[in-house]
Amino acid sequence: MKRFLGAILLVIGTVGVSQPSAAVMIFTDTDLSGFTTNSEDAFASWSAAVGTIQTDILTGLSCLSDVCMTDASNTFTGFTNLIAIPLTTGVVAGDVLQLNPEGPTGFLWEFSSLVSAFGFFTNDNDGGIVTIEFFDTKERSFSFKAEAGDDDNAFWGITGLAGPISSVTILTGDGDASHWDNFSVAAVPEPGAVTLFGVGVLVTGLALRRARH
Repeated sequence: MKRFLGAILLVIGTVGVSQPSAAVMIFTDTDLSGFTTNSEDAFASWSAAVGTIQTDILTGLSCLSDVCMTDASNTFTGFTNLIAIPLTTGVVAGDVLQLNPEGPTGFLWEFSSLVSAFGFFTNDNDGGIVTIEFFDTKERSFSFKAEAGDDDNAFWGITGLAGPISSVTILTGDGDASHWDNFSVAAVPEPGAVTLFGVGVLVTGLALRRARH
């Protein structure tokens, strides 16, 4: 019996603790003037590395005083002039977030629950530098430069975090309006689900043991 319970505890411990990754993995690429080959390839590579993802296409997007909400319960808080608009060009066609910077600006993306990976598309960033900041047991900051073009599309994604995160800060440099959409994440399993799994394994094991006797 002691050996059996020890094995059960080992299973619960393995499922309940996410092991820190050796290194953050970054996927990003930009394409020019409406072509989507590079950015969609980067998205596909990131998706394959991450596994199961949830994508917020900003359905139900509404903004009030630079605070925007979606039906998926993600929150976006603008530092300057963050609004919701309809867009008909680029990978991000549909309702999107738009930044209208008069200088360096950005927004805070707060997740509806903890995530272990995230990614997003941006359109028409006109060659600006985009910097991503978050905390996954330590401060992280990564930057990429979008190509100049009226309809350029870029994807930026990350996985291999050292720990779950609750928000990401997205910063942009000087430039014209930029558009943001298709925010995707890999959710961290709820602790309750892990506990229920462990209980299920324990009950099943006890039933099998009784059946043998």
